[in-house]
This record gives sequence, C-alpha cells and structure tokens, in this order.
Amino acid sequence: MQILVMASFVLTMAVPAAAQSIAPALSGTWVLQADADAARNRRPITGLSIATRLSIQQTATQVAVESNTGSEGSLVTTTYQLSGAEHSIPGPIGWETKATSNWDGTKLTIAIRRSVHGPDGELVFDIREIYTPSGDSLTVERTQGKATQKLLYKKS
Repeated sequence: MQILVMASFVLTMAVPAAAQSIAPALSGTWVLQADADAARNRRPITGLSIATRLSIQQTATQVAVESNTGSEGSLVTTTYQLSGAEHSIPGPIGWETKATSNWDGTKLTIAIRRSVHGPDGELVFDIREIYTPSGDSLTVERTQGKATQKLLYKKS
C-alpha cells in the first residue's frame, strides 16, 4: 500500500513539472528580421499591420503580446488565455474578435475568429497563428483561408 501511495505521489508531482517543461520561453522583446519599413508597407493577410516589434510576457496561465500593430504603429496588447477556452481579444472596431489558445508541444497555437453582421448576413474570418520559438529566433506563422504568412523575429 505504501508503494502505491508513493508511486501516486511521484506521478502527481511529475506531471506538472513535465507540463511546465514543454512551454518554451516566449518572454522578451522580439524584432522582425527584414526591412522594417518594407514589412510595415506589406499587405498583411489578417487586416492588421505587421508588427516590427513584439514584447511578450508569458506566465503559466497566459501569454500577453504587445505589438505595434495599432493605427499609425500604436501599441496594442493582446492577452491569450492558455486554458483553451474562448476569450475576447482586441480587434477591428465593430467586429467581435475571440480567440482560443494553447500549447501544441513547444508551439503556441492561437485560433482567432473575427465576425461582423452586415447587410448580407454575418461575415466571418478565421485566422490561425502559430508562435514557434527556437533559441533566439521566433517564427510567427499566420494563416487565413489559403494564404499563409511567415515572419521571423530575433530576440533583442
């Protein structure tokens, strides 16, 4: 009986440690690796400006991403809850914007749904973002429909 209790205790303690080790360190400041002016002028697939700088703060329950994607490069902070539950995030004025986010191995995956009611019914855009850190590099891949955009950032 003591062996069973000890084995249960060890397994209970090992699962949180293993889960924590999967989550990579996203926290820090990341700078786009390309001509920043050209990147800002590219037409992004998601309707927002392309961030030339990301400031990310990660905790066990959420990831907050501050980016210069607002109007005229103003800063916008989006907090992604890691519970997997749908939650509201900032989006275009008049649009309902919600996201679900979680870890897929070492990647942060985010599913975003933007919707607005128009004269012909509801207009919906589904966007998927994947944040993949690797050492001092961060790849952000955005997909909307058949269009995919990959952006490479370096930790500064």
